[in-house]
Amino acid sequence: MSSDTGPGAHERGDIDATFDALADETRRLLLYFLREHETATLDTLADVLTGWRAVRDDREPTTEHRDRLYARLYHVHVPRLADSSMVTFDADAERVRLAPLSEPLARLLDEAFDLEPGVTEEWLATADGEP
Repeated sequence: MSSDTGPGAHERGDIDATFDALADETRRLLLYFLREHETATLDTLADVLTGWRAVRDDREPTTEHRDRLYARLYHVHVPRLADSSMVTFDADAERVRLAPLSEPLARLLDEAFDLEPGVTEEWLATADGEP
């Protein structure tokens, strides 16, 4: 294990914030989607994530689930990811954009994706994201 104490080294708060942001399934799913599509509106994210969860849980998606997820994306998940510098958020356009990820963070997300129960490459390939 190496340690970097020079300029640009991660501080404990940065690492804690990163792991805190990645600890939630919704935020990980959002990041997986944005890695494929780079940007999306909150509406698209709410639709896609609601659909993914409905398929995974073998249930019908409902407007209630979608609306509740939209509110959580807006008030909780997107701000947490923005605070961790993983995404940028244009509140006026309600558009989320993936921020440039460090190589270690990109590798960590790759590993998390591979371990994520019920999430497949096919989900990402068929998700209806707009450019």
